[in-house]
Amino acid sequence: MKQFHWQVTGIDLYSPHVGRNDQGGIRLLAGTLPHPELSPNSFDVITMWHSLEHVPTPRHLLEEARRLLTWNGKLVVAVPNLDSLGFRIFRAHWCGLDLPRHLTHFTPWTLQLMLERTGFRVESLQMQTHSGWLRRSGTNASRDPRSRSLQRWLRGKLFSRLAASYARLTRQADAILATATPAVQG
Repeated sequence: MKQFHWQVTGIDLYSPHVGRNDQGGIRLLAGTLPHPELSPNSFDVITMWHSLEHVPTPRHLLEEARRLLTWNGKLVVAVPNLDSLGFRIFRAHWCGLDLPRHLTHFTPWTLQLMLERTGFRVESLQMQTHSGWLRRSGTNASRDPRSRSLQRWLRGKLFSRLAASYARLTRQADAILATATPAVQG
């Protein structure tokens, strides 16, 4: 976004770049939302790329994002999809679980519901495929002597790509990409 002349602010609990002076004109803050240096109605876009599942209170984080957005702002959130084909095939071996780092897991329905209950109107819920997640999950499962043939086959690029394409077409992809706007108050 910086290349398109936007003012960019990044926030992270820990990043080796936070606190350094030269970040190419990008303001970097340590911490999470709410953050004392951020003002209400001061952002046109807020993105959360595979971060919402890492916080203990995702609803609180979304409420704060809503407070920070302008009236016509956009929120873009990507999270793993617990309703995915990958989770159905691999269960505990699915890399999207990423336990214990992922504290909350979402399905399209639960993500939409949480966004709506925190003051957003969901514009779209898109499926994102990651054939690499299927391969990694297949590798995880192959270490278990109880793994099934399908789980082992998905370690290969051909089968994982075919399965990922099928998952996207049937809305069972590995990740959800939601775009939302502040709901009209009234």
